[in-house]
Amino acid sequence: MQSKKIIFDEYFKILSKTFEDVIPFNKLIKMQLENMNGDIGVKIDMRKELIGNYTKKMLHGGVISSVMDVAGGLTALTGMIKKETEIPLDVICERYFKLATINLRVDYLRPGEGPSFLATGSVLRAGKLVCLVDIKLHNNLKQLIAVGIGTYKVA
Repeated sequence: MQSKKIIFDEYFKILSKTFEDVIPFNKLIKMQLENMNGDIGVKIDMRKELIGNYTKKMLHGGVISSVMDVAGGLTALTGMIKKETEIPLDVICERYFKLATINLRVDYLRPGEGPSFLATGSVLRAGKLVCLVDIKLHNNLKQLIAVGIGTYKVA
């Protein structure tokens, strides 16, 4: 594939297709990517299969951390792409499949209640090999459910 500057919408379209249709775990949880003006969010809708506390119908903590981890990794990848001026699309795909979580810390702030949730991230520091990301999960009422810090291998 020939080298050219990546247009975010093109990148997002390809990433969404792979993310939502190919990766089995993402399909199981039914994660969806959200285009947020050049940033990426990961959205999930509450379903009975995702409940951790059945009496209160709250989202399972493992689902929360999984969605936050995915959002953090995608934020790291997107941050790396924004940092470089030109990256061929084939290199982006290659880096996507090499992306790995080094460390993830999640603090649960309130019960995971609501019909939908959105995880977003922001890059705190992006190096050539490792990226540090601040991650937040909100419910549909914009209530902060959990916060986290993720460290990701990006190359």
